Amino acid sequence: MFGFKALFEAWRGPGLVAKMFDEFEEMLSLVLEMFTVAREACAGAADSEGARARLRTTDKEVNRLQRSIRRQIVEHLIANPGTDVPACLVLMSIVKDAERLGDYTKALFDAALMACPAVRGGEHAPEVREMETMVAGMMTDAKKALADSDEALANDIMSREDAVKARCNSVIARLAGENLDGATTVTLTLMAQYLRRLASHTANIASSVTNPVEWLDYKSKMPT
Repeated sequence: MFGFKALFEAWRGPGLVAKMFDEFEEMLSLVLEMFTVAREACAGAADSEGARARLRTTDKEVNRLQRSIRRQIVEHLIANPGTDVPACLVLMSIVKDAERLGDYTKALFDAALMACPAVRGGEHAPEVREMETMVAGMMTDAKKALADSDEALANDIMSREDAVKARCNSVIARLAGENLDGATTVTLTLMAQYLRRLASHTANIASSVTNPVEWLDYKSKMPT
């Protein structure tokens, strides 16, 4: 099995792998910016059209970095066969999760704007805000866990995914039994689902700190 210690050494050592991980950290910073912009706009604290433009521009940069990292991984493995293969496999996996964070943030923003009254001042507004805060905390801590090779923090992030999922499922179950208009029910349900997916992809990234390659995206390292 290949653990994060060796990956961290490759990441922080000289060479192309370190450069690729620097770009990955930049991806995480950008998706955090996107999530902040989306939350502010949905709460009525920013111009929605301006926020939409910022999200699109930033997401394009996230996608560019993903393509750059993928290209560098292939070039590195071709030029240096057998070198840093596990680190490159881990990076290839989690870079997709980071890209999905950007996509789901845009989707969350669009859904929230369709349900503005319910999100900004309706009875479900406090719970939506709380779930957004939980996800934002996970994303911030995932970046820190990777930077510091902090296994305890990574495990904590993965445990928080369960809490977010439980809250999202609870909201969806209640919406099914409430007498809300169809548009509000649909958009709040979508928002809960998107927040759940954001939590899942964030936990996947955190799993790279604690798990060997074959157990990426799982809750904990399992025996073979």
